[in-house]
Amino acid sequence: MAFMRHRVGRAALALAMALASAPALAQSEDPALHLGQPSRTRLLVDADNPRQLWSAVMKTVGAYDKAQKCWTLAAGGRRFCMRPAKLATARLIDGAVYLFAVSGHEYEPAQMTGGVVMFLSYATSDISKGFRSEGVDGLYEFGARGAAPPDSAFKLVEVGPQTFAWEVADGFTGTGSEVYSTTLIHAAGRFTPKKKVLTTFISYEGNQSGCGMDTGVACEAREIRHAFKPGAGPLYDLEVSLRTKTGTDKIFAADDASPSLQSESLTIPFDAAAGQYRTPGQNLIEWMGKRGAAKP
Repeated sequence: MAFMRHRVGRAALALAMALASAPALAQSEDPALHLGQPSRTRLLVDADNPRQLWSAVMKTVGAYDKAQKCWTLAAGGRRFCMRPAKLATARLIDGAVYLFAVSGHEYEPAQMTGGVVMFLSYATSDISKGFRSEGVDGLYEFGARGAAPPDSAFKLVEVGPQTFAWEVADGFTGTGSEVYSTTLIHAAGRFTPKKKVLTTFISYEGNQSGCGMDTGVACEAREIRHAFKPGAGPLYDLEVSLRTKTGTDKIFAADDASPSLQSESLTIPFDAAAGQYRTPGQNLIEWMGKRGAAKP
C-alpha cells in the first residue's frame, strides 16, 4: 500500500517546521471562530438527492456569490467564500444523521493563514418530515494560505459505538520536506466528549521535494498508520504504528513495492477525563522512531 499523501500546496516552511517540532496542532483547540447556532432549522428535501441536500444546506450558510461561485459566510465581522466539501451519513438508534463538511477561505485573508472548515449536522427519524438542524461547528483552520484542503481530505470514521468523528488530513510543503497531519474532530453520536478535537498528530514526514540523485540526499518517508479497536473506554482505542521507507525517489510512487520497516503497534486509549486521545511525546513519528522495534 502506498504512503498516504495529501498535497495542499506550497506554504510557509516555518509552519511546516512548527508542525514537526511542536504539539502538531493543525488548528486551535477550539474553533478559530465560533458560529451562531440556527434555531429550529428544518429542511424538506429529497434525502436521496445529494444535489438538493447540498443546495438547502448551503443556503443556510449564506448568499451565493455568482462571481466567485461560492456561498458567502459572514461571521465575526469577516467574510468567507465557502463551498461544499463532503457529505457523510451515520445511522443511530433513533434515526439517521447527515453530516456536512464545508470548506473555503477568507475573501481578504488577514488573521488566518490557511483555509477554513465548518461542520454542519442534520438528523431525522422520519425522512418524510424533513431534517432538523443538530448544530454548526467551526471555523477550523486547515489548508494552505487562502486555499481550503481538497475534498478528499475529509473522511467520517466511527470512533466508538455509534459515535463518529471527522478525520481531516492536512499538509504543508516546505523547502525539501513535506509534513502532513491527521486530526479527529467529534461529529455526532451516542457519546459526546468534553472536547471537539479528539487528537491531532503528525502522520507523514518525507523529503520528496529535496532528495534524489541530483541532490545526493537519500529519500525517506515515515508514515503513521492508525486504526480503531474496541477498548474499555467510551471511545475505541487508537492503535498506531510507524512505517518507514528509504531509498530512491521511487519510494514515493503509489505502486512502489520496495521493502519497508514496520514498528510494533502502540495502543492509545481515550482519556475520558481529558476528553482526548493523549499521544506520547510532541511528535508521534519521532517518538515511535526512538521507540524502535521496527521490522520488515
